[in-house]
Amino acid sequence: MTAEGSTERVGPPVTAGEREMLRAFLDYHRSTLAVFGFGETFLAPTASPLVNSLADDRARGRANALVGMAYLVAFVASPAICTGMIAAGLAAAWIGLLCGRCLGAVLLGLRLGRLLQPHQGRLQVARCPQPGPLFAEPAGGRAGR
Repeated sequence: MTAEGSTERVGPPVTAGEREMLRAFLDYHRSTLAVFGFGETFLAPTASPLVNSLADDRARGRANALVGMAYLVAFVASPAICTGMIAAGLAAAWIGLLCGRCLGAVLLGLRLGRLLQPHQGRLQVARCPQPGPLFAEPAGGRAGR
């Protein structure tokens, strides 16, 4: 009880509508994290090698620094921009902006892909080592036969 005598309940939602709203929010949050994790799985191991293979030797350090700065600015600015747009009632514009930027990135990637030199756009397949002294059986055969 408070000083005025009211008995407000503090804790989890009580009504069915509040529970459904919380459940929907948590489902949305989980799905958002799943999409982010899926994208990050492909981005993390490819971003640095991609930058290093495309930049020449003189500009490699600057290119890596520029990519790192771009990630940092995006991680700082994106929540502020998103929150501001949603608070101003522009959630649909935010989603449209995201979709437009994703489409722009795909189109830019396709265009820049045509400008790659032959040695930049090829995957190098690692080959398994041939059996040698490290993998061969000892001269006397297996011990304990």
